[in-house]
Amino acid sequence: MFVRRLLIEFPLLSHLKPKHSQLDCLGMFDVAQALADQSPSVKAVDILGQLTSSRADFIISDDIEIPNNLATQAARDKISELMKELDAVLKPLSDAHIIYLGTTQTEMTVYNSIAERSCKVRI
Repeated sequence: MFVRRLLIEFPLLSHLKPKHSQLDCLGMFDVAQALADQSPSVKAVDILGQLTSSRADFIISDDIEIPNNLATQAARDKISELMKELDAVLKPLSDAHIIYLGTTQTEMTVYNSIAERSCKVRI
């Protein structure tokens, strides 16, 4: 909803508002210049939500680590596995990549696994 509101209310981004013939739903929409594709240009999904059958060129994973989903080691393991599934969502043969944004909630943060996967980490 936040990204959709930016397109509507921020004049600099108004050229990206979905056209009348494009997908324009609450949790997913197409930006105006997007080429026709089976996947929406923008889609918001919870890390515990339905990722299956989604495809993306660019994923911004924001705050997947919250106190509620880190209470046990099993919960942390589940989040770590879901993070790996994001790789499968990326479209093949494209310059696809994932950006993780987040705040660590514990010294056993799931974000440590990102560094272990040869990803660049910036703090």
